[in-house]
Amino acid sequence: MLAVAALAGCGSQPIDYAAKAQPGMTRERAVSVVEQVFYEDFSKKRPQYVEVTDEFILLSDGTISKSSGFATAAPIGNGAIAAGNSTTVTKAMGQRIYFRSLGTTTIHKTRGREGRYTVVIRNVDGSGLRNVHMRTQATAEQFIDAVQFLKTISR
Repeated sequence: MLAVAALAGCGSQPIDYAAKAQPGMTRERAVSVVEQVFYEDFSKKRPQYVEVTDEFILLSDGTISKSSGFATAAPIGNGAIAAGNSTTVTKAMGQRIYFRSLGTTTIHKTRGREGRYTVVIRNVDGSGLRNVHMRTQATAEQFIDAVQFLKTISR
């Protein structure tokens, strides 16, 4: 509900759309649609990598590295000798969206701006998992249909 409230505050209007089974839809076609929509997301949250498995959609948002270090030096004549150690940990930032956890996915159109649609991917409890931004309603509907198809075949 928080995602809906945030979108409503930004002047968006929900669009009534329910996923439809597309004739001739295949797993390969659905995966292609999902990947393309995520890669073409025009927001700052566009993932760097997308992978669709039989159980989930993996979105990689890059990596983060944390470092810590320690050093000490001792003077020796006109110079110094130093010793130290350093540790760096690198982790992948990202998200897994499990098909078995998916609830209703909704489309919102930004008021006053043409070509601005947001699909809110929701968990079964209604909470927002991820927002994806696109430029046409047809693309938003195709994305929802593809996600629903993948959810259906993952069971």
